[in-house]
Amino acid sequence: MHPPAPAELRLITVIRYKALPPAGGKFTVNAINTDLNVPVSDPFDVPGDYYEHVRRFLWRHQVFMGVEKRKDELSLAVGLSTRAQCYISYMDAMIESLFTKARRSGGGDWRSNLFDLYLVVDHLVQGHEYNVGWLWRMENPDRILETVDVNTLDWKTFYAAADKKNPVWTGSSYQFDIANVAEGGWQDLADATANYLGLTNPKVNKELVLSNLMLPSLNSGVAVAGVEILLARQCGVYHWTVRPSSDHKNQSSGKDDKGIRKGLAGSHEVER
Repeated sequence: MHPPAPAELRLITVIRYKALPPAGGKFTVNAINTDLNVPVSDPFDVPGDYYEHVRRFLWRHQVFMGVEKRKDELSLAVGLSTRAQCYISYMDAMIESLFTKARRSGGGDWRSNLFDLYLVVDHLVQGHEYNVGWLWRMENPDRILETVDVNTLDWKTFYAAADKKNPVWTGSSYQFDIANVAEGGWQDLADATANYLGLTNPKVNKELVLSNLMLPSLNSGVAVAGVEILLARQCGVYHWTVRPSSDHKNQSSGKDDKGIRKGLAGSHEVER
């Protein structure tokens, strides 16, 4: 995938979400335009059992954005800036699937199928790129990610192990608040990001880096993000041929274009 256009990247990175601690079985999210320091929408509520997932997700998303913002000031692994841009766009699509539903729900108890699917992939596959998903599929041919109930997974153990392994990357060292990162701490975060993406080798080939992150353009109407392609292939529903060439656009037929968005997590439509 090509990184998002500068204008698209700008629109994503100017918005900051802040999840407040839960109360009464729900938590409130504020959305702020960081350029003007004004709200971009009314606060909205999300079911409380999403809180731990959302605060960790927002931390990771903000790390990618922070590294990208400071790319000219930091020493970055080869390919990190491009990958960060792709993840910024991808994660924006994922969190918007949750927050759009929150804004429309008017309260009550509900689930976001697409965001739940992101969480399942994060827990079981532990990577959101095509090559990682393909290897997981080969090792787990009898498991279908979209059928896994996110609430049956042991999140307490999962997050505790992640925090113990790398508290800088997970955000536990900073109480999951990007405001707690001093400017001098961003090099550590850039290095942790590179390590997460497997880019610690300074001789990594840039073209190979790009080929490992196969996310179709958000403007193509094909899929929200790479996780959708991964899951469509896991289910054996579609046969998508991805080519990392510079002229790669949309390699599927119009029929499959519409089908991927619908077939991801059963029969429901993507929540956008």
